[in-house]
Amino acid sequence: PLLMQRADQMLNALLSEIVAQDGAEKLARLLEGAGTRWSPPVLAAPDLAAVQAVFAQRGVSVSLADAGEGLRIRTWHCPYVAVAQAHAGVCAMEARLLEQVLGQPVTLTERIVDGATGCCFRVG
Repeated sequence: PLLMQRADQMLNALLSEIVAQDGAEKLARLLEGAGTRWSPPVLAAPDLAAVQAVFAQRGVSVSLADAGEGLRIRTWHCPYVAVAQAHAGVCAMEARLLEQVLGQPVTLTERIVDGATGCCFRVG
């Protein structure tokens, strides 16, 4: 836990320095590129087990539900919460990563850092 806290502090300092030197737009582009580069291969037929496996690789449990207007993915904790509190672009990076994996548009509708019980993504 202490090591992770220090890693979060270091990452926050690094992201803040990028914003200070190059601006928020540059940070957003870097995080989007990182999300694209870090994403696993696109799933041919996304299903509950496949999506859960993608998140499990990062230690995140998820649930999926069909909410009428499309698939909803809910995470129950955030491995980036300490960083996301200072840099919302990290949340956008996660949504872009999901778009890469699912091959469909993804919208982040709820965030833990905003007080929600989990982060919620709408697919489609």
